[in-house]
Amino acid sequence: LVDSSSENFIVNKNPLFESLEFNKVPNREYTIDNWIQTSLFKRSYAKDIKLENKIKQYEDTIDRIELAVSEIIGQKVKFKLDDENLRDVKISIGKVEQSLKVLPDGLKSIFSWLSDLCMRLENLKWESDISIFDRNIVLFLDEIEVHLHINWQRKILPVLQKLFPNAQIFISTHSPFVVNSIDDAIVYSLDLKNGNSFVKSINHTEDAKSVSEILRTIFEVNSEFGFEIDNKLQEFYKLRDNYFHIQSHEIKDKLKTLGTKLAKESIELETIIGFDLSQIEKHSEFK
Repeated sequence: LVDSSSENFIVNKNPLFESLEFNKVPNREYTIDNWIQTSLFKRSYAKDIKLENKIKQYEDTIDRIELAVSEIIGQKVKFKLDDENLRDVKISIGKVEQSLKVLPDGLKSIFSWLSDLCMRLENLKWESDISIFDRNIVLFLDEIEVHLHINWQRKILPVLQKLFPNAQIFISTHSPFVVNSIDDAIVYSLDLKNGNSFVKSINHTEDAKSVSEILRTIFEVNSEFGFEIDNKLQEFYKLRDNYFHIQSHEIKDKLKTLGTKLAKESIELETIIGFDLSQIEKHSEFK
C-alpha cells in the first residue's frame, strides 16, 4: 500500500482489493473517471495505429456499458472526453451533456458499481482472451435498487443478466419491483431470531405475478394504502366479519358509517367499500 497524504488516496495493485467491502477506500487506480478516460484513450489509440483486434475489444467494453445504462434509463447514453480538457469525462444523456460529477444519485449508483466491476474484471490476468462480459463469473451485489427510480428497479436485473449472460448473480434487495422483474430466480427470505439470521422461506420468482402478489407472498406486506387508512380498513373488515357472524343492527350501523367515510377518501376505496356494503344490504334482504 502507498499512502499519498496530499491526496489521501490508497493505491493497491490487486484488482480485487476491497471489492466486497461496503466502505471502500478511494483508490486512484480504480476511479470511474480514470477508467472511462483510459478506455476512451485506448480505443482512440488502437484506431490510430489500426490494431483491429484491440479496437473491437475497447469498443465492446464502452459500447456495452452505454447500451446497458441506456436500456435501464430509457435514454441514449454516450461517454466522451471534454473538447477543451481531455482529462474531464463527459456523458451525454439524450441531448444533454454533463460531467459525471453532477449526475443524480441513481445514475451515479449504476455507473459506480458497473464501472467498478468492469475495471476489476479487466485488470485480472485471465488465461483466455474472452470478453469480460462473456466470462463465467459469480457476482454479489448488495441492495441493487439503491437510489433507483421504480422504473429503473424493474429493468436493472434483466439488463444485468443480458450484459453478463454467463454470470451467476446473487443480490440482496428490499424491492418487490426487482423481485418480479425476472422469472424463475430463487428468493431466500431471511429473518432474525435471537441475534441470528436464518432462511425463513424459499420461493421462485414469476414475472407473471403482480407486484402486489410479491408484496404479500414474499415480503409479507398486506397493506396497499397509507397507515391511517389501512387501520380504518382493518376496522371495517373486522366489523364486516362480526356482522356476518352476529347479524347485529348496531354493528351494521357502525359498519355503514365507517364505510361511508372511507368511500369518500378516494374512488378506489369507494369501489372496494361499495362492493362490501352492497353485499351486506343483499344479505339483510334475504335474512
